[in-house]
Amino acid sequence: MPMSAKLMERWFAGRLNYSMTAADEDKELDQTGQPYPPSMIDTTTIKMDWVLSFQRAKNAFDTLTESLMLVTPRALDALATLLRPYNGRSTTLWPWRQPNMDEQRRHKEFQFQHIDCNASWADRIAAQMYEHVTNNRVPDDLTGALGAFTLYAAVAEADFNPRTGTATVYRVEIYVKDHYTFGTSPGKASQYLGHWNKNKVSIQYPHAAAMALNEELSNNPVMLDKKISDVVYPVRNRDFRNWQMKHQRGGDFIIYSDSRFITLRRPIRVQL
Repeated sequence: MPMSAKLMERWFAGRLNYSMTAADEDKELDQTGQPYPPSMIDTTTIKMDWVLSFQRAKNAFDTLTESLMLVTPRALDALATLLRPYNGRSTTLWPWRQPNMDEQRRHKEFQFQHIDCNASWADRIAAQMYEHVTNNRVPDDLTGALGAFTLYAAVAEADFNPRTGTATVYRVEIYVKDHYTFGTSPGKASQYLGHWNKNKVSIQYPHAAAMALNEELSNNPVMLDKKISDVVYPVRNRDFRNWQMKHQRGGDFIIYSDSRFITLRRPIRVQL
């Protein structure tokens, strides 16, 4: 799990940074109510080539780009809303070429559709069964690194027609945005991350299933294969929060992958 380790080492090495509530996390506000600093925005670690090497991520990518998801009524409404302010400024818009247009700004101003990956409990259980069969209950690197994450579609190229008052999107960019955080909402079970020791990780199915019922099972350790050397301990999000409070270190951060630019076989036209 090399990518999982890389991201976790980054978290431990970071300055103290976390959101007080889920709403603050959505707004990317730290414990003082201020926006996450630039050092807590990672745009270089996760690559789309790596993400798409996992079949379930590739399936989500194909669904987003090859189905009708990009032209749902809500997606078309979002496109019209975000493109309308640029109508009349020029005939062609390339957001990623705009000055001072970093990943965060492109995401806020030009993304119009998304698909979740590994987000439902059905997805997670299917992944766990795969891990049981193929890797002795050890999560794969995608689960360890990103867990549940989202693929987004944003405008990459659009033309404007002032005569008809329309815009046509010819290219989109697809990328991952993920919050690498360890929050627990009041009244909810703290996210189960597996049973760990210094050498291994093991997913215990009863503990994972209990999360779907908003419950936590015993915090007692488990002995694998009846070996004292293989005693593993349950780890949850709150263990990371407790470590942060004790050491005043550990930085939650936002991940942006690089982008895959897709030329649409059927350009999307919207009325402005």
